[in-house]
Amino acid sequence: MKNTVLKRTGSFIILCFSILLISSPAPASEINIQIDDNVISAGEKTDIKIKITAVMSDIKPLKVPTVNGLAIEQNNVATLYENNNGIIWKGVVITYSITGDKPGSYKIPSFIFEIKGKILKTAEVSLIVTAPSSGRGEKSDGKGYSSNTLSRDVVYSGEPVILRYFLIYRGLRSVEYKGIAQDGAPLFRGFAAREFRESIAQEIVKEPTGDFIKNHFISYILIPAETGNHKAGGGKLVISYMSGRSFLGMTEQYSLSFAPVKLSVLPLPEKGKPEGYHGDVGSFKLKAVYSIDPIDIFQEKTATVTVTGRGNLLTMTKPRPEKTEADVKIVIEEKDKRIDVVKNSLQGFKTYVFTIIPQKPGLVDLGRIRLASFNPETGKYETAFSEVIKFSAVGKKDDGKRDREKFKDDNDKHPAVNPVFFAFIILAIAGIIFLVYRERKRMKLLNRGIEMEKPGLVAEKEVPGRRQILEELHGSMKRGDAGTFTLLAGRLLSILYESGIVPGNAMPDAERIKEELNSFRYGGGALSREQMERIYQEISQLF
Repeated sequence: MKNTVLKRTGSFIILCFSILLISSPAPASEINIQIDDNVISAGEKTDIKIKITAVMSDIKPLKVPTVNGLAIEQNNVATLYENNNGIIWKGVVITYSITGDKPGSYKIPSFIFEIKGKILKTAEVSLIVTAPSSGRGEKSDGKGYSSNTLSRDVVYSGEPVILRYFLIYRGLRSVEYKGIAQDGAPLFRGFAAREFRESIAQEIVKEPTGDFIKNHFISYILIPAETGNHKAGGGKLVISYMSGRSFLGMTEQYSLSFAPVKLSVLPLPEKGKPEGYHGDVGSFKLKAVYSIDPIDIFQEKTATVTVTGRGNLLTMTKPRPEKTEADVKIVIEEKDKRIDVVKNSLQGFKTYVFTIIPQKPGLVDLGRIRLASFNPETGKYETAFSEVIKFSAVGKKDDGKRDREKFKDDNDKHPAVNPVFFAFIILAIAGIIFLVYRERKRMKLLNRGIEMEKPGLVAEKEVPGRRQILEELHGSMKRGDAGTFTLLAGRLLSILYESGIVPGNAMPDAERIKEELNSFRYGGGALSREQMERIYQEISQLF
């Protein structure tokens, strides 16, 4: 009887478990929509990508929206695999091309699909189509218009360019810039961008309909990282103004749209490129200040090197000594800087502190500190040099010999044992061991962030430029410079890919880091301090 009850109980549990499995719903399909450019000029195209978590054969399009003033047509259908932090996504990506036929602000309704009897809809997408004239935005109720201007529209890769935002208006009072609209981030794909506050006075602009006021709001310094034709800027700014004519008028706010501007980025010439060139653009001078007094080995000598001039001071690489020795450790840190916009170019200075630690006695000769750059004004490469850095390191040499005669008497007998003497010898040896341990620990701390490597992932192989960029990446993280950090991290990954030292077991993590960097670099966002620290640690451990 007992066995019968147990059998029935077990059968009942299995039956309930089976019912739960059969009744459990299948994973719900997901659908997402993304637009490449939300601001285009009339006659230009942009792409909409719809990602659906489903098999291609299960997807049935039901409705493609039609919008007066826009031409929407299907462009491509593809199956896609993505690895996001170890989570594999598989689905279908359907691409539609949108052509702006006439200027206006549009809302593109939902795309509708049927998947295994279930109806899925995308979210609405906003699109602004501007007039063909680049840089001039939408009207503001006849009161004015927005305008983007570039300091130049043809630049070299790495050459700074200034993008400025203006409102040209009349009939408005107390106009102020409040910030970037939540849905109107500017486009900076292919650029390192930094907001820069300039003081530009208002001016009068003559229009056929009368005099307008030209008011400056905000500027960006753009450092192009990719060659070719690009669009930059655009987006929406939140503007406030005083309405009404009385003293107690009301303050109103509205979003003002800006059309992106076009510019061409030229590649740097190969002819005349000096050895050790790292992509710096501009014209610079170097000055080194240090003491020529000798120092003891394992002690620190500091030299202050100041770079002054005009050019790309934002993402400029650190200057380097002409000579390097294995027995001399050098740590280079950025100390001070000042960067101003003067006549549409960046001018200022950067100060670096060179900490020099000799490991053996003798002459320490670093030669001159050098910085190679391309001067866009002359179209030629230049190399700036500082004074020679040279000094002496002193220390006692141990020849390994001992005066055995001190331990012998005249009759060649064993010496008398002196406990105090031996205690002194033991203390001296302990002190030397402690000093060596402390100096090695201090050197390890000084080099931390430059020589962090995770064993087992990549064989030790030196790649030209890798350590320098990793050091600069660490500095930009400490400064909170997200634009420079993103640019340098992408450059480091590219160098490692080209060198062929990234093994198969590290490729998934490397690809994930690259995708995350691209999402910020091309998506118009900025990395937080926590994200930069995490990405830096991951890159350091991988490579």
